[in-house]
Amino acid sequence: MAQPIKICSIFKASRSIYNKEKRRFLLFILSAVTFDLLATLATQLPDEYIPLQLLISFSLGLFAYPWVYQQTMHCSLSILRGRKEVLGKAWKFLLGWIALAAISNIIGLSISVFPTTIWTTLVNKHNPIIVGALIKFPISFFLLVRLGFILPAIAVDDPYDYSLAWRMGKNHSFRLVISALPFIFVSVTALVLMELIETNKSAMSVYSWIMAISIITGTTSILSIIGYSTWYEKLRIRYETIQPAPTTEPLTESQD
Repeated sequence: MAQPIKICSIFKASRSIYNKEKRRFLLFILSAVTFDLLATLATQLPDEYIPLQLLISFSLGLFAYPWVYQQTMHCSLSILRGRKEVLGKAWKFLLGWIALAAISNIIGLSISVFPTTIWTTLVNKHNPIIVGALIKFPISFFLLVRLGFILPAIAVDDPYDYSLAWRMGKNHSFRLVISALPFIFVSVTALVLMELIETNKSAMSVYSWIMAISIITGTTSILSIIGYSTWYEKLRIRYETIQPAPTTEPLTESQD
C-alpha cells in the first residue's frame, strides 16, 4: 500500500512553485486583493446603490474570481509538469465553478435541515439560521475539498468528472481539510472583523481595516490555490499509478 502524501511535502512543493514564477503569482495576488477590496467596498454602499452592489458582486463572482483562480491553477500545474500546459476553456471552468458551488451548498443545506429542525424544536428556538449554518458549513466545505479537483483538471484541460475527483482524494480527506484550514481561519477572521468594524465611527479607520483584510484574504486565497493545485497533481499521479492495468484476452489462432 502506498504511503499517504504528507502535508509538509505539499507546502514545500507549493513554496517551490511560487518561487519559480514569483512575479506572475504576485500579479495574481494583486488581482485577488483588488477583487476582495471591490467586493468589500460594495457592501459599504448606501441602500440606494443596491443595484450597483449586486452588479459588482455578480461580475466578481462569475468572471473576475474564476479568471484569476484558473490562471493560478494553470500556472501552478505547468510548473509542476515542467511544460506549458493547454489552458482550459474559460466557460467550462465557469460552469464547473457554478456546479461545484451549487452541489456543495444544496447537499449541505439538505443534510442540515433535519438536525437544525430537531435542535430548534427540542433545545433552543432562537437563532435557527446560525445553528443551520454551523451544521451546513463543515459539510459543504468537505464536499468542496473532495469534489473541487474538477477545477484544476479543467484549468489545464485534463479529463475530469466528479466521481474521479472524489476517488482521487480517497484516504487523504483529513490531510486535505487540515491543509485548507489556514484559508478557512483567515476567511472566518475576516468576516468577524468586518462585523466589528461596522460599528466603528471613523471612516478612515474602517477603510484601513478593509484594505488590510483584503490584502490578507487575497494573498491567502492565491497561496491556497497553489497548494490545492499541488494536491491535485500529486493525487492524480498516484491515482493513475495504482490503477490496475486493463486486462486483455489472449489471442488465439482462428481455426478453419
